[in-house]
Amino acid sequence: MPTIGERYVKVIKEELFNLDEAVYEANRGNPDEFNIDPDNTYPYYLGLNEVRIGDYPVRIVKPENWLSYLKEGTLLLDIILPAGEEAKWDDQLKEYTANKFIVVSVRKIIDMEEWKDAYFRLEAMQKSKHVLKFIKPEYQTAELCLDAVGKYEQTLQYVREDLKTIEVCLAAVRYNGLELKYINEDRQTYEICLAAVKEYGHTLKYVRKDLQTYELCSAAVKDYGETLAFVREDLKTTDLYLTAVRANGYSLQYIREDLRSYEICLAAVKDCVSAINFIPKEHQCLEIYTTLANSNGWSLKYVDEDLRTEELCLIAVQKDSSDLMFVPYNLQSEEMCLIAVRHDKNTLQFVREDLKEVCINAIG
Repeated sequence: MPTIGERYVKVIKEELFNLDEAVYEANRGNPDEFNIDPDNTYPYYLGLNEVRIGDYPVRIVKPENWLSYLKEGTLLLDIILPAGEEAKWDDQLKEYTANKFIVVSVRKIIDMEEWKDAYFRLEAMQKSKHVLKFIKPEYQTAELCLDAVGKYEQTLQYVREDLKTIEVCLAAVRYNGLELKYINEDRQTYEICLAAVKEYGHTLKYVRKDLQTYELCSAAVKDYGETLAFVREDLKTTDLYLTAVRANGYSLQYIREDLRSYEICLAAVKDCVSAINFIPKEHQCLEIYTTLANSNGWSLKYVDEDLRTEELCLIAVQKDSSDLMFVPYNLQSEEMCLIAVRHDKNTLQFVREDLKEVCINAIG
């Protein structure tokens, strides 16, 4: 059972308050309360007097466990419990909580002496994926950085520039392709960029233009069709367009309209209903709409009314019963309406009046 005066810690965001003022007030024991939450949602009162944060118990942890909470902020508060206060164990949170505590000291995590110890840095890396941003450049090593970028995303940005070797960069982009945005263009290589787009196609956005090849762009659009927008013009081909729209039909919008062939448009609507918005008028025909209805829900609303046939509407309703709302009354059949209401009773509101009774009887 926690005792009065027992020490705990709390990690907190530095930007929530003025650190210099907070430390000054804490050190001189000023009992005056001051608000350090800019949004004024949960007022923080800091000093050697009792601290309360809002109306809810605050998560606090044992000093030896603070490394696991680095994601919560950049400052470490050393705290003790005041007389009459108990830290309670929360089974759901698997943490201690307290209503009040006393702030003993406030430290910037990045400036803590512990980081000078190489063994501590290695231990910290095992406990939190947020560690690297707290390790100053002078304490970083190639081994430490390689280990970090191969395990945790968004860590390459904290690696010292001279330690961003090909090996480190490759490890980073193979774990998360978007790490490429933290590699300066002069450090990019074809191998690094290809690995990045294979992991996540959208990374093509950050690839240096002179490093783009057909192989690299094809790998990117196959994974993420909309990266077609970042492909160099001289590398765009019909095959590349087909690869892109098959991965994401919405990428049809990034193909010049006079190059949107019937084959490309047909492939696009098979994947994405919204692709219909980018299909040239000369290609909008019954086959395109039938393909759309067979492949996607809510497809009828994109079909011109004069091209809606009973057969097309039936296909659409079989795919998605809510499409009944887009079927003109003169094209509704008993079969079509029964399919819709049996799948979703709410579609009864879209059934024409003379067919409602048979539908109501069918669904009880």
